[in-house]
This record gives sequence, C-alpha cells and structure tokens, in this order.
Amino acid sequence: MLQKITTIVLAYSLFISCGTPNAPEDYSGGYSFISKTTTYGDANDVIVDGNYAYIAQGEGGLAIYNIVNPNNPTLIFNSTDLDGYSTKIVKDNNMIYLAAGGSGFNMVNISDMNNIIEKNQDINGKLVNLHVMDDFLIASVSESG
Repeated sequence: MLQKITTIVLAYSLFISCGTPNAPEDYSGGYSFISKTTTYGDANDVIVDGNYAYIAQGEGGLAIYNIVNPNNPTLIFNSTDLDGYSTKIVKDNNMIYLAAGGSGFNMVNISDMNNIIEKNQDINGKLVNLHVMDDFLIASVSESG
C-alpha cells in the first residue's frame, strides 16, 4: 500500500510517493517523485489538509493548490499582496496564519475559496514562528521575546 507524502524543497512543491523501502544501504527510502510545481517565492512551509496544500512562499505570500490528483496539482489561489516574508504557516479551521517576519503575521480566511479574505496584523518585532492553541495564537518574536 502506498502512502502519499508532500514535501517542499526550496522553491518547488514536490509530491512524493512513499513505497516500501529497499535495502538498508539504499538511501532513497523507496520514495519517488510524483509531480513538481514552481512556486512564486521560496517554499518555506507547507500544510496539507484534505484536498489542499497550503504553502508559505516567502515574498510570494500564500499559495493554495488543489491536490485531489497529486499527479497534477492545480494552483487555485496565489497571493503576493501579503505583507512581509512568509516563513511559517498554521491552519485553524477556516483560517490560515502566516508568520511574516518584521511585518507581524497575515491572516487569511479560506471559508469561501471563491472569496478569500486577507489581513495583516503588525506587531512590535520580527515574528518567526507561530502556533494555534484553542482560541490563542502563540507567536515567537525574535528581538522582543
């Protein structure tokens, strides 16, 4: 039985299949490329949820791909209008949060894929990582603690 795994390397989205590993000396691990697509910026982080892959793509903001067919991922949304440099992505229900460095973080409401709403929240410092826990957005802000 094959398991689907999504991996991001530099500025490419790689859709990889995980098969049965070969001999221990073989470092391929049984993985093979299924497809590859170019992003509009550096592919820094990815979340796969259901039929979608959400990619934090540096200066390229956010990309959303439909991955129903991993052999042919389809770009359904790309935003280069987001503030900052997107490095980390977190999804909570219908909200996407992107760490945006010195610009704080971006919030993207994806409840209606035909009408995606984006908003920036500036903070005092460089936001480098974030996590959602219950009703809280927890962020690590370098230089500010």
